[in-house]
Amino acid sequence: MALQLDPDFVTAVHNLGTVNLTTGNAVEALKYFERAIEIDPKFVPAYGNLAVIHLGKGEKEEAIHNLQKNIGIAKF
Repeated sequence: MALQLDPDFVTAVHNLGTVNLTTGNAVEALKYFERAIEIDPKFVPAYGNLAVIHLGKGEKEEAIHNLQKNIGIAKF
């Protein structure tokens, strides 16, 4: 497993979050997405996925905050 070789491999951490999110485990997914951002604060996909989780929990302001960070970093 990639994380055994490099626990700071941001793509692998994010992918574990994505797997957890798609299998309905938002609580665990949240941990992985937050960890991905700890590793690389400019890792855009993690912010979008955090927004999805927060929106699903009815936390609209937090979802908007994460989307704004996503857009700000990506500079569309």
